[in-house]
Amino acid sequence: LRTNCRRTTERAAKDLIDLIQRGGQAVKSMEMKYSAAALGTTLVGVPDLVLGKPLTEGTTTAGATTAIIDFKWSGYTYRKKEVSEGAAYQLACYSLLTRSPGEAAFPPAAYYILRNHRLLTVTDDILPGISGLEGPQLSETLDGLARSYQDIREELKEGRVRAAGNPLDGDDFPGQPPVEESCLSGGRLELAPPCRFCDYEVLCGLESGGEA
Repeated sequence: LRTNCRRTTERAAKDLIDLIQRGGQAVKSMEMKYSAAALGTTLVGVPDLVLGKPLTEGTTTAGATTAIIDFKWSGYTYRKKEVSEGAAYQLACYSLLTRSPGEAAFPPAAYYILRNHRLLTVTDDILPGISGLEGPQLSETLDGLARSYQDIREELKEGRVRAAGNPLDGDDFPGQPPVEESCLSGGRLELAPPCRFCDYEVLCGLESGGEA
């Protein structure tokens, strides 16, 4: 297993380095903390890899951000759907955080799935030969995230707490059935509850058949 992991990682690194070099881009940062004002607070994140335009030809010093790459070991099918449905809010937030001062457009971002050696993005030619998936742009995902965030804050102010994983939790949220799959809908970013990872079903009532 260890040997297989090492080989997979080595091949992925070689493939990605080749794409970066052919694209004429330079490494701007790796695992560096970024922060920006957003959602009425300070948003903080640590993107895996940020690329930029070389400040001068032939150098490796990067200027304006041109792409953000977030590494995932596996989950190709899941991540592909997430990107194509506009639900990749992690990439959207990284795009916001790494946008160069004075830049109006959000830089493109992608997941790089190590086991498949594949980039997942909605942006064509983020690196040479990469075709983007059809789907909402990162700016749309950010808008949907902001709207959902504000809506949920208003619900909390009104004393309403959404138990997103409980399919019977509908009395306080009429006309809003549980989200089956994460996506942009009606200008909101709707996230499916990750109940398969949760050990606290008793709190939302799911364990007792809907009775919280």
